[in-house]
Amino acid sequence: MDRHLDDDFVCEDEYMAQANVEDGKIEPFDLDKMPNERLDTAQESIRRMDKQREEFVAKRRAPSTPFNRLINLVIPYGGILSSALNMSSSSIGAGIISIPSAFETSGMIMGVIYLVIIALLTVYSFTVLGIAAEKTGLRNYEQIIRTLMGSGADYWLAFCLWFMCFGGEISYVISLRDIITEFLTNSSSTSAYLKTKPGANVITSMVWLGFMLPLCLPKEINSLRYCSFFAILFIIFFVICMIIHSSMNGLKDGPNPEVEMFQTGNKAIIGLSIFIYCFVNQVNAMEIYGEMHRPSVKRLTMSAGVSMTLCFTLYFLAGFFGYMDFGPQVSVGSTMKLYNPIKEPLFGVSYVGIMFKVCVGFGLHMIPIRDAVYHFCGTNASRVSWFKNALVCTFFATAALICGLFIPRVDFVFGLVGGFAGAFIAFIFPAFGFIYTGNWSLRTVGVFHYFATYFLLICGVIGVVFGTISTIYGEVLRH
Repeated sequence: MDRHLDDDFVCEDEYMAQANVEDGKIEPFDLDKMPNERLDTAQESIRRMDKQREEFVAKRRAPSTPFNRLINLVIPYGGILSSALNMSSSSIGAGIISIPSAFETSGMIMGVIYLVIIALLTVYSFTVLGIAAEKTGLRNYEQIIRTLMGSGADYWLAFCLWFMCFGGEISYVISLRDIITEFLTNSSSTSAYLKTKPGANVITSMVWLGFMLPLCLPKEINSLRYCSFFAILFIIFFVICMIIHSSMNGLKDGPNPEVEMFQTGNKAIIGLSIFIYCFVNQVNAMEIYGEMHRPSVKRLTMSAGVSMTLCFTLYFLAGFFGYMDFGPQVSVGSTMKLYNPIKEPLFGVSYVGIMFKVCVGFGLHMIPIRDAVYHFCGTNASRVSWFKNALVCTFFATAALICGLFIPRVDFVFGLVGGFAGAFIAFIFPAFGFIYTGNWSLRTVGVFHYFATYFLLICGVIGVVFGTISTIYGEVLRH
């Protein structure tokens, strides 16, 4: 990362110190109530930070090699497509393999309703996060919450980010192990040892070392934009394979009679937290915004809209055709266990693609993990040397590997982190961040923002309470 970015973070600290700290106490942020002298200083700091980011992005958008210039024409650094792909790649991943299971627990129609509501709320959450970022001038989620809500709230957010993303890392390892297990157990040439659980763990660890760990080391999120593009293509290919398989099997003689349109009782809300998990991509929101070309709330919302349209389409197709294909069998949690990648070559190719996507997602999720740890330590990634950053990322990547090798079901991880941490990150903190920007009322923000923000907040509370409890309840029922 360039030196002037370090100055950018120094400028952010200077701004925070001058804008809302008095006598060592962090006060609520409100530009409208700030004294004129401090207001001028704060606004000048915001202009300086915006100028530094603009120069940094402009330099990245002028690649030096012919190959990079060609790629930059298709996926420009910091553009809407690049930002949308990074958002999508951060959310679409291992979660898509459990979407049919979430459809089964919720019912087909209720599953679609969940998808629509959560997708719209996610787009709006980016809007309010963008507004908070513009008003504070900051591009770090935890710093924004600290500036707006005071000390303490940022540490809870940092914990939620860490918990959410570390759980995501574990789920990626579990998904990788499930894919490798299907290849090994369905191949006639596999040795007896490799068909055992320890054998599959050895191969999983080797893939982790060769492909997942290296992607955790880059310090810039846009460094992974090329990988994000190809990873999304593999996910699309996998969903196409699911559609073809369902058309040739589960839907061959018409709709599957075992498919439920609505579920009743406690089972009907078990899938809620999985749906929340699948859409959470706010963990990288501010990093993406900070590296965006001509950043604005409108462009951030447009990027989120493109991302959520893609996510919704893929999730709907995967959930609908996966559930129609196998019916109640999808309750195993992961659709990876339902196809044969050896006898069905298309799925063999798509499984390799999913493995690539899992590796990219593993790298993307490491960024908020390390940022949360640095926030607790009172520093940030720009101030940490590459070597020390690599050590931190390697430690947590290794811990995720160990946990992933011994936790049996991936949907339990999705549900637990999605219901608890995901709802805070995606809904509750963005809503409070907007409210705490100051001068917030029905008259000043308008009817739409006023009620939409409260709806976002209420949905977040529902996600935390019912999502977490239903996940634990579902796991108890299985045992």
